[in-house]
Amino acid sequence: MSRPTLRFLFQHPAHFIALGFGAGLAPWAPGTFGTAVAIPIALLLRDHASDAVFAIVVVALFALGSWASQVTGRALGVPDHGSIVIDEVVAFMAILFFTGMTFILAWIVLQSDAQHIWTGDAAYERPVEALSDTIVERLTALGPDRLGINGICKCKLHAWKIFPDQAEFSGEDFGYFVDPVMYRRALADCLEQDIDVINLSIGGPGEPDQQEQDLFDALLANGTTIVAAMGNEREEGSPISFPAAIPGVIAVGATSITDRITQFSNRGDHISLCAPGKGIWSTLPTYPGQFGFEAVRGPTGKWVEGKPLRRETDYDDWDGTSMASPHVAAAVALLVAKNGKTGPGATRTTLIGKLDAVPAMGGKKFDSDYGHGRLNLARFYR
Repeated sequence: MSRPTLRFLFQHPAHFIALGFGAGLAPWAPGTFGTAVAIPIALLLRDHASDAVFAIVVVALFALGSWASQVTGRALGVPDHGSIVIDEVVAFMAILFFTGMTFILAWIVLQSDAQHIWTGDAAYERPVEALSDTIVERLTALGPDRLGINGICKCKLHAWKIFPDQAEFSGEDFGYFVDPVMYRRALADCLEQDIDVINLSIGGPGEPDQQEQDLFDALLANGTTIVAAMGNEREEGSPISFPAAIPGVIAVGATSITDRITQFSNRGDHISLCAPGKGIWSTLPTYPGQFGFEAVRGPTGKWVEGKPLRRETDYDDWDGTSMASPHVAAAVALLVAKNGKTGPGATRTTLIGKLDAVPAMGGKKFDSDYGHGRLNLARFYR
């Protein structure tokens, strides 16, 4: 048989499965149609099933598809007939589950030339995870790139270095920690330069001292909207993390491709909203580098730097509320560019009014996992 027919599709359950539930009958590019079939299935699982069920369905379809492909291949007389597309369906579903492909395109700041964003990042009082390049380049990736992230606009971006070059011992390894002096100097510069939107993908248990609190108070009073990551210690009981917990700051949690809170995202009554933060495709420096260093015993018995904890170059998919927070900062910049600088309180109110209440919220208007809902950038133009 050169090409299966509709009758062949329904002759045996294996045919129906192997042909991608009918996608394999497409007269051209059946593999592409097979990939498209995965999208509504993934959306259905996202809205009505847990991550565990999603994973079980992918594994079950893989096993079932293997059997169905063998049966159908024998019936067609060709072991790997072009109309057998269940492999494309399963593969794309696996991609959607493991890497969050729906959300890996960068959400770029669309703004006027007068719009400014400041990104301080990595881990406030915790080891840095090289997020500086991730966030800054995600916002400004303007050149054509057929393999990675492509920006959609020009933006005027300010970035400050708040991490020293020297790694410090964290108790387990050597990492990079926020330098308090550099951090406060950056906040002061934001105030002096009248920055409109600040992203802080940093977090730690230390409450702000008076100087830091005064800087936040002054920034908020000046109309600057501050967005910060909730933190990634959910499995440790979701300890309160600052600066996300500072009053007036928009605190952001992280969701997965299934529209459910991730296993790492902190919960708390101070959360404002959530945004994609699982498997986020992120830009990295083109040259080699490291997150930190392994800790080894030196000749005197003290801990010294050992093997580098190397990172990827160019691109990598990363998890964290630090990846969710920039999405919201970009959305806020859209609001400021469209409506003008109305102040952090009014901006937050407008932002909350454009969120999606995800199914896991159970109809509630607020949830300590999701805040007031999940960011939906498309609603900003409706």
